Amino acid sequence: MLGTGDRARGPQKRQRRHRLTILDDMALETSRRRVWLPIALIFIVVGTARAQQTLLTLDDIYDPNTRINFNGNPPPRLAWIDQGHYAWSRQVGAGGRTVDWVKVDAATGNVQPLFDAAKMEAAIARVQGVAADEARSLAHSRDLIFNDKYSAAILTIADDLYVYQTADDRVVRLTEEPGEKEHSSFSPDGNFVAFVYRNNLHVVDIATRRESALTTDGAAKILNGKLDWVYEEEIYGRGQSRGYWWSPDSSRIAFLQIDDRPVSTFLTIDDIPYGQTVETWEYPRAGDPNPIARLGVVRAAGGTPSW
Repeated sequence: MLGTGDRARGPQKRQRRHRLTILDDMALETSRRRVWLPIALIFIVVGTARAQQTLLTLDDIYDPNTRINFNGNPPPRLAWIDQGHYAWSRQVGAGGRTVDWVKVDAATGNVQPLFDAAKMEAAIARVQGVAADEARSLAHSRDLIFNDKYSAAILTIADDLYVYQTADDRVVRLTEEPGEKEHSSFSPDGNFVAFVYRNNLHVVDIATRRESALTTDGAAKILNGKLDWVYEEEIYGRGQSRGYWWSPDSSRIAFLQIDDRPVSTFLTIDDIPYGQTVETWEYPRAGDPNPIARLGVVRAAGGTPSW
């Protein structure tokens, strides 16, 4: 027979046993979840992966309209206009070549057109021999080259250089010689355009259209203001093929002259197009001579380079 003290302790013991039972149940349930949760996640991941698996076809790689861009979307090329604004070529068409050039306020994100593309398109269309679709393509090209103030842009039409000036909405022709003009750029003051023509460095005055050849010894293997394979690929980086630089006051140009005559020739076949083409590169193999480079400085108005 229990005393009053024992009877008083009885419910407390039962209550403690009840709390332990609840904790035991919680621990058991938690352990069950720990076991089953990873298993469930495995089934979910495997099921999702199987659902996403598709065959890679030739159309995915080569079709001009439906091919997949496996390179992703790199950040756009930005260029500062002043302390608070930058220029941005915003893609508007498939393939990445058609863009709208905009001016962005860095503090607020406000976007406005960098220039009136419709006016530029109309001005280009007035150039003899330029069709309407070509004019539109040029006005929305990612490859426009601007001056420092973004008030003018260099255009290439049928291998000749033109300048579009936003202030007076007109296109000025700068060159009239047959053949490709490469690596064109504005002088810092915006008054001149430099370019490489037949491996020689040239400058043209925009106002007078007077053109000067700053070098005359360019040849198939003598490059003035233009990088060869070695200097582009191994020194300056792929895609950086221009080999000249304006002085800040626009009075002089420093340039590299690269002599590829000591370099062995390497032939490659480009079999990506429907019709194969043979490409010739000055490519030194291990142990072969490298190109000979020297740095020259020449006045933009012309004269003999200083080496």
